[in-house]
Amino acid sequence: MSVLGLTAFTRAAEMAVGGPLLGFHEQGSAPSATPATPARSGGDARPSGRGGPGQLPPWWNDPAVRKEIGLSAEKAKKIDDMYQSRWKELKPTSDEFDQERDKLATMTRAAAVDLPQYRLQVLKVEYLRSELNKSRSILIYQIYKTLQPEQNRKLQDYFDRRNAERQAGSDRGSAGSSGRGRQ
Repeated sequence: MSVLGLTAFTRAAEMAVGGPLLGFHEQGSAPSATPATPARSGGDARPSGRGGPGQLPPWWNDPAVRKEIGLSAEKAKKIDDMYQSRWKELKPTSDEFDQERDKLATMTRAAAVDLPQYRLQVLKVEYLRSELNKSRSILIYQIYKTLQPEQNRKLQDYFDRRNAERQAGSDRGSAGSSGRGRQ
């Protein structure tokens, strides 16, 4: 698969789990952004790869997806083990990222610190975000290598179809909001 194909696979994989792959709180760089995913519950509970209760399981644990792409129970377990291992390894970094991002949001709203202090906080947040993103990208590649080429193609087709369905749903939801185009 080309780099472009792997990029598409990465985006599709993230969509399949409802946002940034593997349920971490990576977000855009705006310091005052509202969290895109619900807060995790405390403790050492095993993450599900999804944001909250009532949501679909991660794609590798979804029986319909597993059947569609021909994913065996053994490979699904291998993928889940990789995911769980990453979670355990990065939970402290993810927790620190959440705390530092919250501090940055507070600093932004208060607008009371000097620029060097604010710059330092931005650097902390972005460093932690990059560590999480690097780990996520490596895991996606590991998953990609675990699947057979035909499974990757079928999985990409599944993600593309699901993305088109979501896009069609969001287009319908926003069409009647004001009756006017962008101003």
